[in-house]
Amino acid sequence: NKTTRQSYASALIEHPIGAIVEYPESGSQPKYSVAHHFHINPKNFIHPKENIQYSLGDVHGSHENVTCYLLRDIHTKEPVSCKQLKTRCKSYFSEYFFQ
Repeated sequence: NKTTRQSYASALIEHPIGAIVEYPESGSQPKYSVAHHFHINPKNFIHPKENIQYSLGDVHGSHENVTCYLLRDIHTKEPVSCKQLKTRCKSYFSEYFFQ
């Protein structure tokens, strides 16, 4: 599962609208990563990072206009341009969000 030009995910987990994830699965081995796809309600947008109950650390960086291969335009089916936000949980795990 190609996520961006430089990144891949070993697994993809789909979460329905309003899903609350206490401890997001992040991979059980080095270089094993898990992408979490949170479906959203565009009329009542809540950022997916708000649906993770584990304590997130500070933002460690972001990039504008990143091509996200996991998110597709509903009409053209082409990858969409996103803002990539990189943060870490307050323990070991890294989290990546696209909006």
